[in-house]
This record gives sequence, C-alpha cells and structure tokens, in this order.
Amino acid sequence: MKKIYSFLLLAAFTLAFSACSDDQDQVGSEYSRESTVKVTSSNLVFSAAAGTGTLVFEAPSTATVSVDTQWASAVVNGNKVDVSVKKNPKLEGRSALLTIKCGDDSTQVTVQQRGMMFKYGGETS
Repeated sequence: MKKIYSFLLLAAFTLAFSACSDDQDQVGSEYSRESTVKVTSSNLVFSAAAGTGTLVFEAPSTATVSVDTQWASAVVNGNKVDVSVKKNPKLEGRSALLTIKCGDDSTQVTVQQRGMMFKYGGETS
C-alpha cells in the first residue's frame, strides 16, 4: 500500500511541476513583443492649478498622440509631447490616459492632477 501511495504522490508532483512551465520564453508570442515607442522622460504630475508638462519619447517614425479626457490636451512636437491641463476645481485628484501611437505600435502613460487643497488662515479659538 505504501508503494502505491508513494507512486501516486510522485506522479502528482511530476504533473504539478510540468504544468508550471514558463510560457513567456516562446518565440513569436504577440504578448512578449516589446514596443518600438519608448518614453525616455516625463513630467506629467500636476498640481490642481492649470499647467503644462513635457514627455520625451523615441519612435521609429512620426507619432500621433491622444488623451482620453476633456481636461487635458496633448500635442506632438518632434520627439516631445507637450501636455496642458485645465484647473481642477474639485478636492479629488484625477487621472487620464495619454496614448502615443506610431504605425501599429503604441504606448500609454498616465497623466495625474491633484485636487484643490484648502488652508484656513483665520483665527483659532
């Protein structure tokens, strides 16, 4: 009985280890392909006030940019993206997704803006 139990235990371990192989090393996988659009630097975290920031990227050819919100806008200027945000009148921060597209390839970066902060400057009792 111990031999059968040991054999079944060995078979279970063998099956478990063979089922946990790393599939990321497969050549030609569309999910392991690296983007040709690379962000080299960015300054896209803003205070609640209106402001501008810049993102620098590398791409093999001309790129286009889009932002998924109305309170931020972006324009491509060579290998830079100039981002402008409107004033955030709310207490909560907000974020948007900026997409840089070059041919069939693209990359996405988050644009963040803090909410308004109120400071009481009056007398305390």
